[in-house]
Amino acid sequence: MIAMDTKAELALNALMYVVKQAAIGNIKVPLALGLTEWQANELLTLNNQELHEMAIMANLNILNIEFDREALDIALKINDQKSTRRKEIFEMLEAGASYPVMNSLYGLTTANIGSYRKMVNLPMKESIGGRPHLGTQAQQDDVWEAMKSAKGFNDPGLAKALLNAHKKTGLKISSIWAILKEHREETSRIRIVKC
Repeated sequence: MIAMDTKAELALNALMYVVKQAAIGNIKVPLALGLTEWQANELLTLNNQELHEMAIMANLNILNIEFDREALDIALKINDQKSTRRKEIFEMLEAGASYPVMNSLYGLTTANIGSYRKMVNLPMKESIGGRPHLGTQAQQDDVWEAMKSAKGFNDPGLAKALLNAHKKTGLKISSIWAILKEHREETSRIRIVKC
């Protein structure tokens, strides 16, 4: 077999792809790549050796492949954001975040959470032992200190604040969430009484 350079290898892969799509009757793909229907049908008649020889002719510029740098930068940025989000979700689950927390922060369903838990080798379901442990008064004070950076339940930095509170207190995030919810309910009751 003749050694192929990168351009010829890309051309061979493109030719093989076009032939495969044309063979299954998906003629739209070759047309979208700039071929005529006649050219696609002609490529179908070539054997593997002939396709390799066609690919080597890539040096004659039968194929141009070029990345859209701006679109690639956007795709890389989106991928980085998704990766960061996924790492944060894993960290939250490992720190004992429950369904209400994950649903509120990330919009995750129980099925989503189950998939993520499986990825990080956590038990599929946390044991349900009733109300979460709210910790000692000192731990609750530490929770409030760690949560100062968050401006409420809609703050984009809430997950990071919850993780900081977990690290500082050792309480599960589900417990920290219960402390915050209880405080919010008490505050709402006080406002109603004052009105």
